[in-house]
Amino acid sequence: MSSTNRARNYLNEILSTVRTGRRKQSPTDPHKFTYYKDFDGLPHNYTRIVVIVKLI
Repeated sequence: MSSTNRARNYLNEILSTVRTGRRKQSPTDPHKFTYYKDFDGLPHNYTRIVVIVKLI
């Protein structure tokens, strides 16, 4: 399974991470942000989704 297909399976969680998760700005790039949010029920005992956003 490609990472794109896996991302589609968790689109609601990814969007929720960006909308309501904790945000950290990159110290070296003011246009890059990392979002974190914990979730229950992720596969393989994962507990958190991390989304990196680069504004261009």
